[in-house]
Amino acid sequence: MKTIAIFINSLRQFLVDIKIHIFVFLVAPFLIALMYGSIYKNILDPNRTLTKFTVAYIDLDKTAMSKPLENIFTEEKLKKVVNLKTLSSKGNINSSLIDGTYSSAIVVPADFSKNIGNGKPVSIEVLKSPSAGVNGDIVYDIVNAYCSYLNMNNKVYSVILNNTKNPDLTQKIFNDILPVIDADLNRSYLTITPLAKAKVLDSSQEFASNMLIMFSIFMALSQAISILIEGERGTLNRIYSTATNRLSFYFGKLLGTFTISIIQVLCFITVSSIFIGVNYGSPYSMIPIVFIHALLITSITAILISLFKNTTVMGGLFSFIILLMTSISGGFYPSQNVPGFMRVASHFTFNYWLKDLYSSNMMGDTFLSLGNVLVIILILSVAIISLGAAKYKYTD
Repeated sequence: MKTIAIFINSLRQFLVDIKIHIFVFLVAPFLIALMYGSIYKNILDPNRTLTKFTVAYIDLDKTAMSKPLENIFTEEKLKKVVNLKTLSSKGNINSSLIDGTYSSAIVVPADFSKNIGNGKPVSIEVLKSPSAGVNGDIVYDIVNAYCSYLNMNNKVYSVILNNTKNPDLTQKIFNDILPVIDADLNRSYLTITPLAKAKVLDSSQEFASNMLIMFSIFMALSQAISILIEGERGTLNRIYSTATNRLSFYFGKLLGTFTISIIQVLCFITVSSIFIGVNYGSPYSMIPIVFIHALLITSITAILISLFKNTTVMGGLFSFIILLMTSISGGFYPSQNVPGFMRVASHFTFNYWLKDLYSSNMMGDTFLSLGNVLVIILILSVAIISLGAAKYKYTD
């Protein structure tokens, strides 16, 4: 009964500043999630496609030798993303690239066909706009592959000539095998097998879960501070004088933290689902996820009140740790942009464990696939709370 009384008192204390708590633990994470979701919306859109871009084609050779490259860029599929604009000269192409009129420019040199005829290596210049990004890389790779093909032909021709020592015979042999080379060039080595749509989070799912997790950990800090303040103000001595033992106080406070955490998580999920359309996945799987989430927050509170006695030191140090864990686990940017070493480090953060649960449910994974993580967090949380109880019982 003493534990229940402490629990009820904890809820009453929380309700005293309910307006502040609503802003800090509901409104603030919602607004930040909305902001980051808007910033990264296009990047994380599962249905995103390449935007069509314009490429300048400048043929200074003007022979049949350069025509095949132009034909590649006017092929039906490539035309969907590349708008090829033929120009007669380089003119002011540099300024057009800088101002973004063209994403890239392809310049075929005047001696292009002459070099091919003489068996010399050929190259085509690719100029990229400062803002070209991946579009410029696409153009460069296509031109580079085409030049590699031509240079391969030159090498084949040279090998035949070195062996026959007869230009006419060499040309005849080369003409005979050229269709085979061309067939290899034009044949598609790409087999496309339609697969189920890749499971990825959209921007609202990504950052709603990130902000929910980060601010829920701040909830643990807030609850720990409120518990330690009672000790600093001497409230605990008065409570213990009423025959309330330390464990009753400990478990009553943690039960309050657990309940408040569940309410905070459920409120955020409801608000984000209604106002920004976040799809959290199966509601049935969400029940144990929310339960485990709140239990982990409770165990973090247990860690804090067991390790710290000073609220100022705890607040400053753990606030830094929360922000560090959030950064390492990709809470402020798309998770796929997390560098390799940080992906390993993120496994040691509370954020990662919780994000794994929410992400898996959002992507429609089976409940059994969540089982291992749920059990691990359950065991860890119970162990932490139990160890905290043992320490709290015998600590003055």
